[in-house]
Amino acid sequence: MKQKILITGAGGPAAVTFYRSLSNPEAYDVFMGDMDYCAAGLYLVPETRRVILPRADSPDFISTLLAFCQQAGIAAIIPTVDTELVAISNELQRFEERNIQLYLSPAQSLAICHDKYQLLSTCADKGIETGPFALWQGQDVTIDWSFPLILKDRTGSGGRDIHLVHSMEQLKAYKTDGSYLMQTWLPGAEYSVDVYINKVGKAISAVPRQRLKIDSGIAVTAKTVRNQAVIDYALSVTHAVPLAGAVNVQVKLDAFGQPKLMEINARFPGTMSLTVAAGVNMPDAYLTELFGATVNTLPDFQEIVQVRYWDERTFSIAELDELKPSLKQSKHER
Repeated sequence: MKQKILITGAGGPAAVTFYRSLSNPEAYDVFMGDMDYCAAGLYLVPETRRVILPRADSPDFISTLLAFCQQAGIAAIIPTVDTELVAISNELQRFEERNIQLYLSPAQSLAICHDKYQLLSTCADKGIETGPFALWQGQDVTIDWSFPLILKDRTGSGGRDIHLVHSMEQLKAYKTDGSYLMQTWLPGAEYSVDVYINKVGKAISAVPRQRLKIDSGIAVTAKTVRNQAVIDYALSVTHAVPLAGAVNVQVKLDAFGQPKLMEINARFPGTMSLTVAAGVNMPDAYLTELFGATVNTLPDFQEIVQVRYWDERTFSIAELDELKPSLKQSKHER
């Protein structure tokens, strides 16, 4: 019998990439879930395998997710939204009691990764070179800093709410309530390193992807690069913050060519397709481990380039409208 798996966050590139990366999708009955009935990933699977879920911060999220999984016979969940990871990890026992498989980083690690300031503080405390960082709370910028600076929402994601600040006068225009993180601007290349940590806590693969062109926070042109300094740095970060499964460590090179941490996505990234194309199928490894076996090795990666583009699917209006009542109900329940 095929295992039934549910991928959440169907409107995001991570869910779509995971689904399209499966080397043997016929081995599973794949379900897709999202809070938005227009989410593209919902329409990659048959109508009977789509579900509308509440927001992750809704008090009904966990109960709705559990009820659907039990009704549909879901054997495993692959969450691809940061806030859902945290919500589910805090209620992990309820899923385990119902034999629903999950493979997530520890709840404490997820909370650290969700807060960029806490993440950098944790890594710095463990001896990892992060470069200067601080919360913007109206203080004077010290001699250790120089403009331009990067100012970002400490809990933001997807490249949103990031600002390049060129002067103290410009900096003072931003709110000083501690919600913004300041970092030194790094002039070097930007890398996303896909790291796979297996069930016994061993990092068995690290694939650096150099981001060549970015659109709305997503790399649309990138190449895999065998940069050992970047690989070693990313692995040191995953040792400082205990993680599990496929995670994404984002770094940028400073003026001396040394990598510095930007953030960690403790989940599958939306650009995993390049890593898969380079010969390292982390989604397959993840499912293998979800269902009991331990993956001890993954193939080495090739150095290749990938350009991403939009794709379309056309279907009837009735098929789209089929999910609208569920959406209205979810909104009412919230």
